[in-house]
Amino acid sequence: MQNKFFKKGGTLPPNHPDIHWKDMPEYSIEDLMPYRQLIISFKSEEDIQSFAKLLNQKINLKTKSLWYPKHDINKTEILRYDEE
Repeated sequence: MQNKFFKKGGTLPPNHPDIHWKDMPEYSIEDLMPYRQLIISFKSEEDIQSFAKLLNQKINLKTKSLWYPKHDINKTEILRYDEE
């Protein structure tokens, strides 16, 4: 098996994933990164709550970030397949 990181005729180390990834299905992951992020500053709590109302989202003291429109976290992203 040839790998772009090894010179022609070279061999892969025994634990290299390319050796074990034979006849496996293709795997691709959706890009979940935001298109753009920005920092917004507020002068008062009232301004924060007015902004939250405009977005139709809750903002509290623990809120560090949010998606607009609201992005539901896909709980299945943390699940893994385990063959027993």
